Amino acid sequence: MIKINIGEFIKTLRKQKGLSARKLAEKSGVSQPYISQLETGKNNKPSPDVLQKLSNILDVPYEDLMIKAGYIKTFGDTIRNLRDKNNWSLDELENQTISKNKDGEIVSFITKDRLSKFEEGEIKNPTENEILILCKAFKVPFSLLLTPDIKNNLEISLEDKLKIAAHDLPTTFELSDFARQELIQKATATDVSNADKIKIFDNIQQINSLEDMFIEKFSKVTETLRDIGVMKPKESDSTLEGSADDQYILRNNEIGNLILFNQNINYKGQPLSADQKMRIFEKVIEIMEGPTK
Repeated sequence: MIKINIGEFIKTLRKQKGLSARKLAEKSGVSQPYISQLETGKNNKPSPDVLQKLSNILDVPYEDLMIKAGYIKTFGDTIRNLRDKNNWSLDELENQTISKNKDGEIVSFITKDRLSKFEEGEIKNPTENEILILCKAFKVPFSLLLTPDIKNNLEISLEDKLKIAAHDLPTTFELSDFARQELIQKATATDVSNADKIKIFDNIQQINSLEDMFIEKFSKVTETLRDIGVMKPKESDSTLEGSADDQYILRNNEIGNLILFNQNINYKGQPLSADQKMRIFEKVIEIMEGPTK
């Protein structure tokens, strides 16, 4: 498939509207020399402001011109970039999309031919299931592949939205956990004052609270949809089962959180101060990261 650059695209649209370059310049407020440079390929990166003006006169969505000019990545561009990042051929990506049942039988996959057509822009209507399969293959959140050029073509049910959210949960928690670990490392540095440590711990607690709120809301929505019959009962819903709860348990049992943010931690019935908790945690780090005997 031959890709048309932004200048050729504008020239084609102009001719379809029966406009000369001079008339397009008059109507849009973009100078005729500038339009000429675009159409002859001397300027391949018009500004978003120029594209906005031209879109109004050429009756083409501004988003389409932004995609053609390379400001917005398409679904196909994103797949190709992710495939290149993983150093996969189309055959290897096809293998990554294979899903098997408990007996080891292949139940679904995306063919190399279809993947190629996605990348070339020949197919612009992937199903939400295909997007989810690719998300799992690339280990990226659904939102990364929900590009503007396909977003409006998708009709996603409530159940599928929950399944998508369940898929994105690990990524959400990985990011927040990364931030938490970075803050803990910063707090345990020898040159950090107690006042700064308290500020850092406040930030960590905010991360914990946001995760708790997210898990609680996600669980409530899930249960509500089950109650009204939109989603399957929990015992048969393998996609969602345990995903939020497991992340909650893992996070709350991380030793730093057990020590630093457990309000009930005590010694012989006496609650520990923030400074005592910090000193205990520093000893734990020393034990875990020190040389093994």
